[in-house]
Amino acid sequence: EIIPKTPKRLFLVQNVPPKTQTDIKVKSRLIHCLEQIEAAFRDIFAAIAVNKNYVPKDVLEEERATKRVKEFNSRFGRTLYQTKQNYGNLRTMILKSNLANTKPKNLEQKLVQLFISCKQL
Repeated sequence: EIIPKTPKRLFLVQNVPPKTQTDIKVKSRLIHCLEQIEAAFRDIFAAIAVNKNYVPKDVLEEERATKRVKEFNSRFGRTLYQTKQNYGNLRTMILKSNLANTKPKNLEQKLVQLFISCKQL
């Protein structure tokens, strides 16, 4: 058995045969987004490992750390909200197309938007 070097989800996206030039572009964007999401997760877990025993040395440093946490939480909350909105739009589009027994339009673009939002998290 040959084990792919790429993670399973990338392997699945890469093995879908493209139909048109647009499909090739969308597929490459999806693969790129997935690779960036995985790199971001690697960086996040590395940062968590480095900072898990962090203790501020003085009051000024503690205030700066508190401010950074608040800024991070607000940015993360906004990005998470946008990601939820993109997911809801994608899900609604798929449900409507299933009810109408039609193929969803611009499915790949909506999926790319969702991946970009996830990448920004």
